[in-house]
Amino acid sequence: MVSMEVEGWDSSLEEELGISLVELKQWIDEAVEKSEMVQKKKAELQELQEWVEKKEQENAVAESLLKDANQQVRTNLPFVFVLYIYLYFTNLHW
Repeated sequence: MVSMEVEGWDSSLEEELGISLVELKQWIDEAVEKSEMVQKKKAELQELQEWVEKKEQENAVAESLLKDANQQVRTNLPFVFVLYIYLYFTNLHW
């Protein structure tokens, strides 16, 4: 049998109650776990965790799109610049 030491706990109470402190703790933990409030909070936490994961995925996609767009601008900017100069000097401006 596993023994727990708790300040103010008289071990003779275990004999009187017919339950050890460990068993009492397990019984309380099970009762708390089964409570509607705990179940509701766990469901809310799970929902929040899923929402955070979804937002992190969306953020990763947005970051990737921004990186790709930035790369495209860097790649195509010289061509746009050359085209603008060409059009300007050939009097074909918009």
